[in-house]
Amino acid sequence: MGENGALLFLARKNKRLTQKQLADLVGHSSSYIARIETGLQRGSIDALLKIATVLDLPPQLVLEKAGFTVMGVPTKNPKLDLEPHQFAKLKPKTKKLALEIASFIEPYLQS
Repeated sequence: MGENGALLFLARKNKRLTQKQLADLVGHSSSYIARIETGLQRGSIDALLKIATVLDLPPQLVLEKAGFTVMGVPTKNPKLDLEPHQFAKLKPKTKKLALEIASFIEPYLQS
C-alpha cells in the first residue's frame, strides 16, 4: 500500500464507508477503489478529486501523494486548506485522524 492508498484507506475507514459505498459516491467501481488503495493503480485526477471531496481530504494532498505535481488546487471548503500552524485549531476528531494517518505513513516517507 503506497502513501496515497494508506491515506485514502484510513480516511474511508474513518468515514465508516465500504469501498462499494465510496465507489458509488464517486461513480467508479469498488475494484477501482481497491486498486487505488492498494497502490496497484494511481487513479485519474478526476477520480482522486471526487474521492478527496467525499472523504473531506485536501485535494492537493491526495493528488501529491498520488504523484501528481500540484500548484494551488482550490478546494470548495476553505477549512481544508490549513497551514501546519493551524493544526491546533482543528476539532479533536480531525486531529486524531491526522495523527493516525501521519503515524501510518511515516515509515514510507523515511524509505
